[in-house]
Amino acid sequence: MFDRFPSRGLARRRAAISSGLLVFVAVAGCSAGGVSTSGDGATPPATPSRAAEPIATDLALATFDSAWSRINSSYYDPDFRGIDWPGVRDELRPAVEGLGTRGELRDLLGEMLSRLGESHFAILPQESVDEISIDQEEVEGDASADPGDLGLEVRWVDDALTVFRTFDGAAREAGVRPGWIIEAIGDREMSDWTRVIGEADSETARVGLRTQTVMAAGALTSGPVGSTVALRLRDGDGTVQELEIERRPVRGEVVKFGQLPSMVAYLDHRRVRHDDGCVGVIEFNVWMVPLVADFNRAVDEVADCTGVVIDLRGNTGGVGGMVMSTAGSFFAERADLGIVKSRSGEMRFVAMPRGVDTEGQLRDAFTGRLAVLIDGMSMSTSEIFAAGLKSTGRATLFGSTTPGYALPAMTIRLPSQDVLYHVISDLTDPDGQRIEGSGVEPDVPVELLRTDLLAGRDAVLDAAVSWAAGGSPAP
Repeated sequence: MFDRFPSRGLARRRAAISSGLLVFVAVAGCSAGGVSTSGDGATPPATPSRAAEPIATDLALATFDSAWSRINSSYYDPDFRGIDWPGVRDELRPAVEGLGTRGELRDLLGEMLSRLGESHFAILPQESVDEISIDQEEVEGDASADPGDLGLEVRWVDDALTVFRTFDGAAREAGVRPGWIIEAIGDREMSDWTRVIGEADSETARVGLRTQTVMAAGALTSGPVGSTVALRLRDGDGTVQELEIERRPVRGEVVKFGQLPSMVAYLDHRRVRHDDGCVGVIEFNVWMVPLVADFNRAVDEVADCTGVVIDLRGNTGGVGGMVMSTAGSFFAERADLGIVKSRSGEMRFVAMPRGVDTEGQLRDAFTGRLAVLIDGMSMSTSEIFAAGLKSTGRATLFGSTTPGYALPAMTIRLPSQDVLYHVISDLTDPDGQRIEGSGVEPDVPVELLRTDLLAGRDAVLDAAVSWAAGGSPAP
């Protein structure tokens, strides 16, 4: 289970509803932003940066030592890839005593992290983490109640938080349609999130903040069954729609794995007819062991189709080892999918051919066309799976680049209350290409357009189905 969850972020209930991987990451260098809600419901201005605040020397030293020591004990390569890590400490630590502000300390810590040459280490400013986070009391409600939501997903489209798709549920029944722009959820104004993202000083920072806010929107629209949430949306005609929608039971079933919190997982499959037969489409939201049998059964039921499409858009990850059994449906022989390295050694992800169907009968691997759909919310195990199938040439990827959140990561509050974000393993695909920090690129990029959403078109799925049915790869 891969976890990137600085405390005070998404509520546990949202974790139980949507995700095997919690991604709630600001990125070093991003501006402070987000909003918090005061007791009277008013939305105050965003908290200004604390970078100019003075910092005591003893606190600055304790913060530096804490960050260096944590990386020293957890970095995946004990030899630090030839970098003299103690030497980095000895070189930079004396400069701490000459610092006067939090911002100067953050810069020095950033310099220390830069010596690693990694894209996925960061100092997250306290105000950025706190401001963009969602307080638990905003979303949890009655912890004993059944989990509910509105039956919708959102994405950033043309710098606006937009309804991406709806399922059978409350939002669809209330008339909400894909392509509608969300302007407010309860007391939260989405314009504040837009501003925070716009102030980010790099594309890496913007990717992280978009990911955060999509997860945060999901948290705000989730809650106990029977509770309500207020939405202000702008429809396709530009008309503002103000709706109060009652949450319905979430899609899927509650599953449990080991000591991890209970989660709601779903897997759907269907046949899409075409002139020469069919294409099987399989979609699931989280990599959890109880779904293995459902996935295998779904593959068996569409194995007579020309091609298969696996939709991993919005699948934020889960149990990494599942990629081996899942990929096994599409390989006749063992195949390398990637390698994870950590202090404790290496773990190789290998596609393990199934050999039998869910009834125990001998079966051949599915050898037809295989497409995998990815987007900016396909993370962790989804990225491992997509990268491995792409590298082996077994699948063609459609959609948009994943965020590059593939590795086991940890966050720790430093004495200064800033957050150190650090990855504790390294992952490469079979070709030796790293995924963390760069993401997995689709073979066939398909842009998410509001005009398509408003017209009820899923351009990514349409392109993949057309190709899987025997067409050309061009969308």
